[in-house]
Amino acid sequence: MEIMIIGSGRVGTNLAEVLIETGEDLIILDHNPDNLLNVAHLNCTKVQGMPLETSVLEKAGIGNVDAVLCVSDNENMNVMVGQIAAKLYNVPKVVVRIFNPENETVYQALGLQTICSTSMTMERALSVLGFSQSADLTSVLGYPVRYDLREVTDSWTGATVAEVERKLKVHVLAVASDDNLQLVSRDFVFSEGQHVILVSLPDEN
Repeated sequence: MEIMIIGSGRVGTNLAEVLIETGEDLIILDHNPDNLLNVAHLNCTKVQGMPLETSVLEKAGIGNVDAVLCVSDNENMNVMVGQIAAKLYNVPKVVVRIFNPENETVYQALGLQTICSTSMTMERALSVLGFSQSADLTSVLGYPVRYDLREVTDSWTGATVAEVERKLKVHVLAVASDDNLQLVSRDFVFSEGQHVILVSLPDEN
């Protein structure tokens, strides 16, 4: 999946880190060069420019993306860019971050997927994109251990356990599919729709 993120503040950066970890192709667009420093460490395309300008959006590659996440700190910009992406470029999935919940029904009537609560912004955006993940930190013999539940997406389909473990620096504990939970070998190949239980040490990720 190719995804464009509008805004590289805290929310945009956090989303980018999660999506890159899952193997998605990202384009991050922000008009503020200082904000782009937040994502300088990420292996993705970064574009500086005003997202409201169609020439900038086209240069960034909006015509080829599967989703646009408008998560800047400017609600009006998010909404306008979201409408441009949905109506002008027919982007299949558009998510718009807003700050005033009273406006939510109006924007949804325009066909926009909205996210409002700051604490739920990242979780909601990932859910709209079709990602499912949860994490739990526990203790084993006094040592912290992290368990993650991930849904297999397009980027994982066809990959082996060994490849995912090497790329994400985790260990695959089990795979759930068709109401069956199974332990798998390192040459097991993932299929879309499966759910994977991952285990790692907190400082590994």
